[in-house]
Amino acid sequence: MDKGRVGAMVTKSKRKKFSSLSMTTPGEDRDEAGTPKELYDFICTKLLPEKQFTLDVAASAENTKCDKYFTKKDNGLVQPWDGEYVWCNPPYSNIQGWLEKIWAEVTHTCIAVTVLLRADTGTNWFHEFGPKAQQVIFLTPRVNFIAPSGVVYKGNNIGSVLMVFTGQVNTSHHYLRWKETK
Repeated sequence: MDKGRVGAMVTKSKRKKFSSLSMTTPGEDRDEAGTPKELYDFICTKLLPEKQFTLDVAASAENTKCDKYFTKKDNGLVQPWDGEYVWCNPPYSNIQGWLEKIWAEVTHTCIAVTVLLRADTGTNWFHEFGPKAQQVIFLTPRVNFIAPSGVVYKGNNIGSVLMVFTGQVNTSHHYLRWKETK
């Protein structure tokens, strides 16, 4: 397959758009919410220390987790991810499209992708791509994402899950308390 065409095969989901953020979150901010530093640091140091992320494919200059990143304007869905260890907290309005891109990349020249998603086990995308992930890690407590303004969104109405893709289907599922709650 022509590597330059990988982005072209990604389709935008026609399913109803949801967000893992509270329904009180302003609509324009839902797809721009960043990963909390505390969670990302936990993933990098305790959970997946063997994965040194080299590219953040769905970021902004304010919330990127890697030195190398793609913004909304760059459109990570059409960029090549060759040879990269990828971190992805995608816009939740197009999870299906991002998972299609992830699978296309890891089955060609991308080394691995760790993606942070809403733990919506009743969706078609979860049932299609969950079994393809090398690891599926359900996180507790719920993640409080960060608004573009830096404000912490509290009261997330659904849990989160990490899926780790390497192109090898050998799924293991874990339930993980990533921090203590009071």
